[in-house]
Amino acid sequence: MVAYEGKESPRRQLVNRKSVAGRVDGERIWEEASAYLGERWDLSSIGEVHIGGDGAGLKPG
Repeated sequence: MVAYEGKESPRRQLVNRKSVAGRVDGERIWEEASAYLGERWDLSSIGEVHIGGDGAGLKPG
């Protein structure tokens, strides 16, 4: 999982990029990522989140 604050032009480089990876199930990686990112950013102040991926295993809900 990769999280970042935005993209800078002209090469659209990621700003303040953070990465989380692991060999755990989907629910566990979200818990671990939330904890890790919550230590670095104030997650309560985030108004919008965009999720992108290759589509493997993403389910609504």
